Amino acid sequence: MDVELRQLRCLVAIVDEGSFTDAAIALGVSQAAVSRSLASLERNLGVRLLRRTSREVSPTGTGLRVLAYARRVLAEVDDLVREAGSGHDRLRMGYAWAALGRHTPAFQRRWAAAHP
Repeated sequence: MDVELRQLRCLVAIVDEGSFTDAAIALGVSQAAVSRSLASLERNLGVRLLRRTSREVSPTGTGLRVLAYARRVLAEVDDLVREAGSGHDRLRMGYAWAALGRHTPAFQRRWAAAHP
């Protein structure tokens, strides 16, 4: 499955702008490109993300969850680009310590000993 940043940007723009047409204007692309991007994202994920009526576009329940992830991913990518272009020679990356589950305390002790 290939989810592209372009697809996530389209989803966020559609919801934020309220329509496919306004999202296309905000993104500087055609309305057809926005429609194709959303359709391919929905196809890749195998779920419907937006309810479309003649009057409005609104996220489905799954769409709301995907939208929240999309916003976080896009924010992280923006941070990555900003950090990489800042001239610093180090890129700091992190993760949740609890991701290691029951191994977390032992790992933290070893880490602290190796990196005082």
